[in-house]
Amino acid sequence: MSIIAAPDPFRAYLIDTLSILEQGPYPAIVQTYEGPSDWQTDAIVRSLKAIAGRMYNAAAGGGANSAILDEGAQDTQAPTSEVNALHPEAVPAASPSLSRAGPAKAGVETGAAEELRLVQTHLADITRVLNAITRGDLTQEVTTSVQDVAMLQLKDAVNGTAAQLRALTTEISRVMTEVVGGGYLGGQLNVSGAGGTWLELICSINAVSSTFTRPWRDLGSIVRAVLHGDLSQRAEFEARGEFWDTKQSFNALIDLLGEIVSDFNRATLEYGTQGVLGGQVKSGDRYQGEWAHLTRNFNSMNGKLADQVREISESTQAVAQGDFSRAVEVNAQGEMLVLKDTVNGMRDNFSALVSEMTRIAREYGVEGRFGGQGHVAGVDGMWKDLVDSLNLMAENVSSAVDPSHRVQILTAQFELPADCSTAHFERPRPTP
Repeated sequence: MSIIAAPDPFRAYLIDTLSILEQGPYPAIVQTYEGPSDWQTDAIVRSLKAIAGRMYNAAAGGGANSAILDEGAQDTQAPTSEVNALHPEAVPAASPSLSRAGPAKAGVETGAAEELRLVQTHLADITRVLNAITRGDLTQEVTTSVQDVAMLQLKDAVNGTAAQLRALTTEISRVMTEVVGGGYLGGQLNVSGAGGTWLELICSINAVSSTFTRPWRDLGSIVRAVLHGDLSQRAEFEARGEFWDTKQSFNALIDLLGEIVSDFNRATLEYGTQGVLGGQVKSGDRYQGEWAHLTRNFNSMNGKLADQVREISESTQAVAQGDFSRAVEVNAQGEMLVLKDTVNGMRDNFSALVSEMTRIAREYGVEGRFGGQGHVAGVDGMWKDLVDSLNLMAENVSSAVDPSHRVQILTAQFELPADCSTAHFERPRPTP
């Protein structure tokens, strides 16, 4: 994953200055850098001034202009010790090129034109690397071989910048892969040797990662608590902006769930345990959307169920009190319709049975007619046994009371004459 760093004023300054030095003519004027600076930027600026002086001397052929070269040497030698003291790894330990050995001291005669060509080649290579960094290509490095201390410092500074950017982008890519690809939060950048603006950038990214991770982990623990029926947890992390809105909305959701569960528990407790019918969830304007639909459906179910149970209860109470005129007339469906029809059918059977028993009793007791039979259609089980027993009892009573039937029984038992009448069985009346 390639990441282009934010515009750097010092990098822009380097590109402009190196372009000027590369194109000439000489002496080139090295502009003063006025942006954010540290020991690295100061060392690079001094090196550029020294390089400009050497290029001018090379173009002019030395001689009277050697003072410019000596001034560049003095400006360059001072930061070299500072760089070596703070970052000794930036300078090779035994490199012979670190000594400021001019052509005369080294015993090597280098022509002015050749030195100018080498400096221009080195600057062109540095410009190439800086342009590649600007395009987001962090794989390029300054590869030209240099012996001058100032040129070596400039080379190491550019290559160190590219290496620092590579390490930073690699760490950023790793953390982003963990978050986006693996779903792991809380990743931290770890770039050794970073300082200045790079260190501030790393600390800022790590702070963003931590700030983003804490709310999600807190919300995740609350969701798990809600999943297990614990509605006492609340989001308590410090937040601002959209995180604050999310925190408030989440806590409001938990509060709403607690109110809904409490209301439903109260209504079901009244109905299922205390036997209080018709309890309603009083939502008011608190519930909206699907919560309002759920509340209305629950209240409608509870109200309809209460009406059905109450009417069935009133009908059975009326039957118990001898009133068979009260039928269950409430609207019902499904199993409640079956219960309604069953209760009404039971009431109808009771009414028919009592009506028949009343009719037979009236015929026997009031009208003096025997032999009446009860007819109740559609009865089974104990009701049918009761009707059959009632009819048998009526038949037996009628047979015992009817005189002609008694004569037939005695005639069959004692073989009396057929013309025998009931007069033979009358007791003699006592004489007065």
